[in-house]
Amino acid sequence: MYQLKVGNKVQVKKAIKQPSCGWGNVNHKSVGIVTFVDYFLPSIRIDFPNCPHWQGVPQEIKKSRAPYSSPYAFLKKYSCTRPELPYEYLNPGDGRRAENIQKITRMWGLPIGVKLSQHAADFYILLNLQLQAPHSRVVNSLLEKETEYLTNIFSTYLTMVIGGETRYVKRMVVEKGLAVNESLIDQHMEILLKSIPDTHPLREAFWFDWLNIVNEYGKVPMLKACYTLHSKFTGFSGSIGGKKWALACKVLLDYLEGKTNAQSFVDTAWNLQHNGTIIFSKTWDIDCSLVNVLEHNKYGNINSLSSYASSNIQSLWNSRAELAGRIGG
Repeated sequence: MYQLKVGNKVQVKKAIKQPSCGWGNVNHKSVGIVTFVDYFLPSIRIDFPNCPHWQGVPQEIKKSRAPYSSPYAFLKKYSCTRPELPYEYLNPGDGRRAENIQKITRMWGLPIGVKLSQHAADFYILLNLQLQAPHSRVVNSLLEKETEYLTNIFSTYLTMVIGGETRYVKRMVVEKGLAVNESLIDQHMEILLKSIPDTHPLREAFWFDWLNIVNEYGKVPMLKACYTLHSKFTGFSGSIGGKKWALACKVLLDYLEGKTNAQSFVDTAWNLQHNGTIIFSKTWDIDCSLVNVLEHNKYGNINSLSSYASSNIQSLWNSRAELAGRIGG
């Protein structure tokens, strides 16, 4: 049974026969109150056809807050054209979801067990050491290696999760009246909208196909479509999409288009948040250690970072006075 929802609760007649008016797979016999759309398909008629079974529905419920004649018009125009997602990702069953997330994360070429707090401490200590010993080959080499590693995983991770957040759009158009400005829908935005499943899938299920979409149509064009969606479409809730995701997308695009360098990208990425916590929480563990490292760095407490760093970076930091006195490292 699909639960239909637009705001007000609408009393409907009980125990009526299912009408042939395009309302999809709704069990009318068991419905006493319709609250629409929590889960939906393009076949569901949101615009209330002139069906005798649905007389008496308040007029204000028939009106969409989106700039379409109805949410159904939007869903119909941008109905998903992609192949159906694998069943095992849509319906993982008990205990399988974490396994699926790891599996798809690996498909994207991302590591699973990343010690984010250690990498953050290493990165910021090395940046500080470079200021003290700018000609040290040891420091410069280690910083270059650390920056390259973080740049690669951060750019891939952000591409994955930014795309994944777009899966809410069709649900938000119906439930929250997300305002879609059709003048902003260019070729790649249309590809994006028609790639989003009409039902609201688990994030890992959409990540699975998003990898194919990015490879097929290009990372930068599809991320630009994501940026437009999150920055220009109004009506996202406080916990879904919107400005924080638009910022993450802009940071990534600025790096990919050469507007910022790798160090600036990594430094900024550490401080990105989605609507809840640090943005890297979608696949990697975020604990107090990472929060502490970022706070220590924010307030310039570099000495406090040492206990979170890897052993070789700790040694470098402890010998920083000697290091700064050398020319060439």
